[in-house]
Amino acid sequence: MNSLTITNSTTETIYIAVFNKPNTPPSLNAQPFVITQIPPTHKTVITPHIYSVYVNYGDQTDPNGGKQTKPIEFYETTARFLVESVPSGPAGHDTIKVTQVFNDLVLNEIHIDNESDQGVWAHTTNSGIDIIPPQTVSPGSALLLNMTGSQAAPAGPIPVYYLAVISKPSGQENYEVVSTAQVQILLGQTGTVTGTEWTGYTISVS
Repeated sequence: MNSLTITNSTTETIYIAVFNKPNTPPSLNAQPFVITQIPPTHKTVITPHIYSVYVNYGDQTDPNGGKQTKPIEFYETTARFLVESVPSGPAGHDTIKVTQVFNDLVLNEIHIDNESDQGVWAHTTNSGIDIIPPQTVSPGSALLLNMTGSQAAPAGPIPVYYLAVISKPSGQENYEVVSTAQVQILLGQTGTVTGTEWTGYTISVS
């Protein structure tokens, strides 16, 4: 199974955050990649496999150097993206943008077409983990990634995620972890939250 099941066994509406790494001690610098609201006595299913595509440009030697575009998140194994130049005026250098398009799709393939005027480092991730190392894509070229079989799963060992109860967020940038610790959970497992805001929350995994 590629999902996590969370059961709210409290009498309160809670917010659950899913982290790739433990946020211990709690810090606002460790942003969750999923925040889910769960009403009292309800359960929800979280699919943490979030794919993303972004590019770095301006540094030919470091795939993480130079400037980076904002990652575009998506949930399917079939997708296509365009890398394009954005003129910044006669005195400046062109910037780069990445957009997702929905024409000329190939089933179970991710295509990153570089239509800009410079080479880029293309990044493709699954739940924040690189599916393959960053690849250079020359102007007028494309990166084709086969998403069948093992490519569609996170690279490396079986991923471990971490759950925490958080305060009601006012946006992804403003939240506080209110559980005493973050609890490990694997895909296919169920996390059950008990307790109250005043007595503290407990997350058990089965």
